[in-house]
Amino acid sequence: GRANELRCPGGELAFASSLVDDSIVRGPRVTWYTTMVGRKRTLGALVSRLRGEDRVKEFRTTTFVCGRTTRWGLAWTLSSGELPICSLSLSLDPGPNLDVL
Repeated sequence: GRANELRCPGGELAFASSLVDDSIVRGPRVTWYTTMVGRKRTLGALVSRLRGEDRVKEFRTTTFVCGRTTRWGLAWTLSSGELPICSLSLSLDPGPNLDVL
């Protein structure tokens, strides 16, 4: 990729914070907003930010581990009411199954 595609002034936290800013502007037109970060302190800062936003109705975090590499996923919504919660169950079949709970 190009340099302007690989780096953001202010780093990972600034980039992910801009996603939160954009989600507040766009509102509930998108059901779930998501991002993945490579620093746990970035996740903590984003969770604190989402807790402080009145329009954020819910958020979820998860951890991805592959060998010695760990990443953190964050999803948040500005939609209220019943939201479908999906879980991904992996099996030995050729592809993953997406189950709506």
